[in-house]
Amino acid sequence: MGEEANCNVVLMEAAKSPKENGHSGVAAAVTDAPASAAPTAAKAVAVVDPRLQGISDAIRVVPHFPKQGIMFNDITPLLLRPGVFKDAVDIFVERYRGMGIDAVAGIEARGFIFGPAIALAIGAKFIPLRKPKKLPGEVISETYVLEYGTDCLQMHVGAIEAGERVLIVDDLVATGGTLSAAIRLLGMRMPSFLTVCK
Repeated sequence: MGEEANCNVVLMEAAKSPKENGHSGVAAAVTDAPASAAPTAAKAVAVVDPRLQGISDAIRVVPHFPKQGIMFNDITPLLLRPGVFKDAVDIFVERYRGMGIDAVAGIEARGFIFGPAIALAIGAKFIPLRKPKKLPGEVISETYVLEYGTDCLQMHVGAIEAGERVLIVDDLVATGGTLSAAIRLLGMRMPSFLTVCK
């Protein structure tokens, strides 16, 4: 699958006071132990979900796309296999259901594929984080640096309210620039660790 992770999800919680820029201030709410945490049992056995192999097999690596030197993880083959697509969504739903998540924020464009399905299944609203000039009405913007340029994310003013817990869904982690921009856009501070799926 290349060096990049195929998806990343961050659980955040909105703070109680609004910020000056018109959207809620938020702080990280970490609910899982870091991956480096030691197991409690001396001989812990890792149980691997068998669905993960099917998901991994369905992701195609495209070398040098969108430009030379980038290994692009294409999820299109996964989307063409309904059972595998369902498995991918179900794994997220199983992990985050019952955690009091109020909103799922999906980063354009592939966050729009998984985000709404996860939001519906856990009973949360969906917040689209879009590229510039795609949302009507008043928006908040955050510019960020990519490994091959710069870009910007926007969301509607008032999409998130103080005290709400937000799950951010993105498709891959390369430099972390897009995810960091989403966290800043939602008015959050960077958590001590991120939940990353490979």
